[in-house]
Amino acid sequence: MDRTIEDLKKLFKWPDEKPNIEPFTNTFFNGDTLSVLDMFLREDAKCVIELGSWFGNGSTAFICFKAPKANVICIDTWLGSWELLVNDEWVNKCQNSYEQFIFNQWKNKDRVIPMRVDTVNGLYTCKDHNIEPDLIYFDSGHKYEHVRAEVSAAYKLFPKAVFVGDDCDEEVFNAVKDALKDEQARAYQINQRWVKAL
Repeated sequence: MDRTIEDLKKLFKWPDEKPNIEPFTNTFFNGDTLSVLDMFLREDAKCVIELGSWFGNGSTAFICFKAPKANVICIDTWLGSWELLVNDEWVNKCQNSYEQFIFNQWKNKDRVIPMRVDTVNGLYTCKDHNIEPDLIYFDSGHKYEHVRAEVSAAYKLFPKAVFVGDDCDEEVFNAVKDALKDEQARAYQINQRWVKAL
């Protein structure tokens, strides 16, 4: 069966009604990340995969703004990463992070696809639906094993896509380099971000 992005939209449906919640507007998306993403995300992009979307008011919002005709596939468990799950304040805030995402991205529901799965399974599901992303944005887990698994899967499935990653400390960049070391691809750092361009 030749699955398409329309089948993916049916698989990960939006709720019938916008959540009735108090909006949470905090975001860790900052100017450095915006400038790097802005460099590599084309306005005419047709499809972007975002790994780690959280509340949908940071990188998701920028991607939708910069690439107004792109389908944006947001892959996240919406459970929070480990460093948040051990912080009582953030545990409470993460309880309704999926609903916050839906609230914040409601106006884009015709082209934003919230895939509530882990990132590697999400990437394989995208490939199974014949998705060809122009760009993949990495901002989910930041531990070595997690990053290496994501980058390895992404490169295996979508070698032609541009990769842009956030929060690039030494551990993250080592994971990226190790994931790509057997491939004819290289990543480089721009401030605390990493990029694998064509």
